[in-house]
Amino acid sequence: MLPILTIAMRQSELSNAVAAVAASSGERPLKRRSKSENKMFGELISAVCVLGIVIVGMLIMIQAITLNAIGRLLLFVMAAMAGACVLRMLLVSVVVPWLVSLKALVRWLALAAIAIIALVFVVRITVSRLQHRIANTNGESYAADKESPRN
Repeated sequence: MLPILTIAMRQSELSNAVAAVAASSGERPLKRRSKSENKMFGELISAVCVLGIVIVGMLIMIQAITLNAIGRLLLFVMAAMAGACVLRMLLVSVVVPWLVSLKALVRWLALAAIAIIALVFVVRITVSRLQHRIANTNGESYAADKESPRN
């Protein structure tokens, strides 16, 4: 019973941390499930676990797997669960705040890209008009030189 309480406490800490990060970023906090939804979810998990135990028992009875293989599988599952708990804490403490700042960075990068595109557009229009004006100025002086008689 103690590990279940510890997991429940960690899940509430996780949801509180995610809600705090969401609140600091100006987003709505996550909607909490009602007690009836939690009860139904718990019953679903329980039914899946019972089904898994029954299937493993049947596989042992027909000697499709050995107890040695089950021991290795349980060891692997326990190691995976421990790794998931460590990664979840890493996710809450490092990755979630980093993603919030990355979201702001992406907004600023989008604004910077739009500003650079507008600046390049204005510069190209200016250069095009200057080239046109220089071409007209050169053409007019050349035409004026051609029409004037030389002595």
